[in-house]
Amino acid sequence: MSTRTRADAAEYAEWLLAMVLRCRDLGVESPFVSVANEPSFNRNPMTGEFIRDVILVLGPRLRAAGLRTMVVLPDDVGPSKAAAVSRVVLADPEALRYVGALATHLYDEPLSNLGKMKELSQQYGLPLWMTEFSLSLGQSTGLGQDPFGWAQLVHELIATYDVAAVDYQWGFFGQWAPRSHFITLEHDAHTYSGFKATKEYYFTGQYSRYVTEGARRIEAVSTASDVKVTAFRDGADLVLVFVNSGQSTSVDVRVTGVPGLSRLSAFRTTAGDENWAPGPPILVNQGWFSVAVAPRSVTTFTTRK
Repeated sequence: MSTRTRADAAEYAEWLLAMVLRCRDLGVESPFVSVANEPSFNRNPMTGEFIRDVILVLGPRLRAAGLRTMVVLPDDVGPSKAAAVSRVVLADPEALRYVGALATHLYDEPLSNLGKMKELSQQYGLPLWMTEFSLSLGQSTGLGQDPFGWAQLVHELIATYDVAAVDYQWGFFGQWAPRSHFITLEHDAHTYSGFKATKEYYFTGQYSRYVTEGARRIEAVSTASDVKVTAFRDGADLVLVFVNSGQSTSVDVRVTGVPGLSRLSAFRTTAGDENWAPGPPILVNQGWFSVAVAPRSVTTFTTRK
């Protein structure tokens, strides 16, 4: 399908609309639709102008069909290319009406370039998502290509770049994707015998098991250079996630704005043998508690039962 003229854009929009309508026919109204995966990384690359023209056709057609589906923009290879495409679309007030989120992948660029997408997210009041990553292709982030490097990256995405959704897509591809999968299937070439979760799976769960959809990130500050922290309010629950890249250390923690806080549960995954290992209950005295954090570990403290 050509992706160059306004007529091409109209036909492309028709194709996208058909997919969204098919989802509804099957019982699911798709809340979001992406115009293309990595629009700059194919044999027929899409310009920002083309994607804008697609949205200008698709948006009114979605609404005419009674659909509330919003567009995710632009799911490109890296943040610089994503920002360049996004600026063209977002500058058009009519196209902007149908954009629900900004999204980028993290290939071939320093992580600091994600700041360009953060600026657009803040300027237009749109959530920023990271929608594809692979450890085996992630050397440009500068955070290491091992599972703990992934844990550090999740923290940076959330705490430094205000990313609201993190998708480790290659984690779902299976063990044929080296160093990037969540599940290892066990078999003897012919007979399935079970599966084993990887470290990437457990490090991800230090966030995803406790920070649920709708949780809001709140201010968290660490004075220890090796210990990074994020904090979330999830309804009445409090969740703290500590990422320690250094040696074992003891930290003193002060929590404010949570009256009546007296106890936290602790769970941690280390680069060694521990996976979601429960620790003893943490007693909180007038907002203060002290805790030892293991080397190269992620520890989650939560009021959730």
